Amino acid sequence: MQIKGIACDTLNFILETSKSIAPEEFAGLLQEKDGIITEVLILPGTESSEQNAVLKLFMMPNVRAAGSIHSHPGPNRKPSQADLHLFSKTGNCHIIVGYPYNKQSWTCYDKEGNIRELPVLDTQFEDLEGVNFDGANFKRANLEGTDFKQASLENADLEEANLKKAIFIEADLKGASLKGANLQEANFKNANLREASLEKANFEGVNLEGANLEGANFEGVNLRETHYLTVYQLSKVKTLHDTKLDEEVPITLKRKHQTFLKQVD
Repeated sequence: MQIKGIACDTLNFILETSKSIAPEEFAGLLQEKDGIITEVLILPGTESSEQNAVLKLFMMPNVRAAGSIHSHPGPNRKPSQADLHLFSKTGNCHIIVGYPYNKQSWTCYDKEGNIRELPVLDTQFEDLEGVNFDGANFKRANLEGTDFKQASLENADLEEANLKKAIFIEADLKGASLKGANLQEANFKNANLREASLEKANFEGVNLEGANLEGANFEGVNLRETHYLTVYQLSKVKTLHDTKLDEEVPITLKRKHQTFLKQVD
């Protein structure tokens, strides 16, 4: 398939994510639809540091990639020998983003490392429904309104991310870290939040109908005005120490589940 360009919202996602995790490098694979790059696939086991980002291509599912994307911690966007080796492995459209991670600080290369044109197209950003993001690093990323319905985010790092109005219906967030994340008005209906770290996250207006909260850590969370949150769900969490609840809830918890209001050592 000939690549016609990249969706504007997809490029914005790449730039914002690269900036949010800097100085660590962001890396993923590019996927196209009808010749337009619309998605970024994060492979399980991707390793990021200030020196490099390692994509484990053997973990790649049975999909075809149009190329790759990775960020550099500085302004230099020239591909290294390691970058060229990656380029040769998959696709013919490879984006390198550099500081300051704006619309002028990215370059696209072909598989030989030659600069190639990649038009930015005003198309709608594809949702991330059903995508595998296990172990992905979205720390401090701006993902407001993103649709993660039925996506797998097991052990993903979403610490301090902006997830306002994001959709996590039936998503698997087992062991994920959402510490300090903005979850205002997010929808976690029937989501798996087992053993998730949710300390000091903003849960204002969140929908937790049918969500699995077993072993989740709600320390310091404001759960007032949270929708469909039941005492049964709260009885399954790891701790509710310093958590703010609606007035009628703590009375029942103090009588039946006093241990959940204690601080975890």
